Amino acid sequence: MVIFDFAKNRSPEQRKANATYGGEMFALFAEVGAGPMHFGKSVTLEGAADFDQVIIVFYPGVEFFREMMVSQFYQEIFPGKQLGDDISSLTVTKNDAAKRDGSPGRKGGMGRNGILTPGESRSLSGSL
Repeated sequence: MVIFDFAKNRSPEQRKANATYGGEMFALFAEVGAGPMHFGKSVTLEGAADFDQVIIVFYPGVEFFREMMVSQFYQEIFPGKQLGDDISSLTVTKNDAAKRDGSPGRKGGMGRNGILTPGESRSLSGSL
C-alpha cells in the first residue's frame, strides 16, 4: 500500500513538533521494512494547487495500516503530527484488497508496538 501525501510546511514550531512524530514513525518503518519512498518539493504543473512537499510512503498492507492507525503507539504520537497533509491519496494493490475479504495471507509476527508486521494475516471486523 502506498500513500501520496501533499503537505504544507507550516510554522517553525509545528515543524519542530512534527520531527518528534517523524522520528517515532521512522523507527517503526525501520522495524517493518516500510517508509518513505520519495520525499521532495511539490511543483504545481497546472491549476491552483499550493503544496510545499510531496511524500510517497510505503506501508506493508491495508491490515498493517489499519492496525497502526488504531494502535496505542500511534494514538500517543499522533498529536505531535503537525505538518498539514492537505491531500492524501491511498493506493492498494489487488493482493492487499483481497486480504481484507478473508483470503489467506502470508505468515508474520507482531511488531514491538503491537502492530502487524509484514506478512501477518489476521481477521479484521472493520475496514478502513
